Order: sequence, then structure tokens, then C-alpha cells
Amino acid sequence: MQSYTIGQAARLLGVSPDTARRWA
Repeated sequence: MQSYTIGQAARLLGVSPDTARRWA
């Protein structure tokens, strides 16, 4: 992936890590 993790991206988007993984 990139320099940020799913968890960090999820926090920025205001969603849960599971939701962010579904979008990835």
C-alpha cells in the first residue's frame, strides 16, 4: 500500500477500518 495504513485512512475519512478495507 502507501505510506499510510488502512487505519489512518479510516480515521481521516471518519469511517471504520472495516469500511475502509471494503473500499480499498
